[in-house]
Amino acid sequence: HSTSANVNTMLSLVPNKVVSSSAAFFYGKTRSSSVGGPETVATDERLLASMTVAPVQALYLSGNVTWIVKGGRPTTMASGSAAFSPFPGGPVQLRITYSDAIDTAADARVRTFVPGLHWAIRSGVVLDTSYNWTDSRAAAVRSRTDAVLAILTITM
Repeated sequence: HSTSANVNTMLSLVPNKVVSSSAAFFYGKTRSSSVGGPETVATDERLLASMTVAPVQALYLSGNVTWIVKGGRPTTMASGSAAFSPFPGGPVQLRITYSDAIDTAADARVRTFVPGLHWAIRSGVVLDTSYNWTDSRAAAVRSRTDAVLAILTITM
């Protein structure tokens, strides 16, 4: 037998075209029991906050933080990303994306950097290229991944 109750609240603020932010709170409680077994109670409490800033059409910045107060190990998880495209809407679009995510309970960090190029060579011919660099670190493990992608699309 299992019963649960959850409460979610969220507040979003968009003071202007450049900045938007939100904050949320989650509370959950679950009671479980099996025939003849003891009752267990699990509680989950989380606070979340995020902000996005886009000062010009070519630049986008975003950040998120989650605090797990109860449930599992108390921890802080955070991530941030940035994207830059200097020629939005033109035949050549450069993209640069960077993200950085941390998890304090797991003592882990993942960083990703992805520059790319989208080129509409002529009508029906598009070239998309990107390079992906990912660095993952945890208490006992570290890995790095490098990948190159090139896609030529010809539409007839």
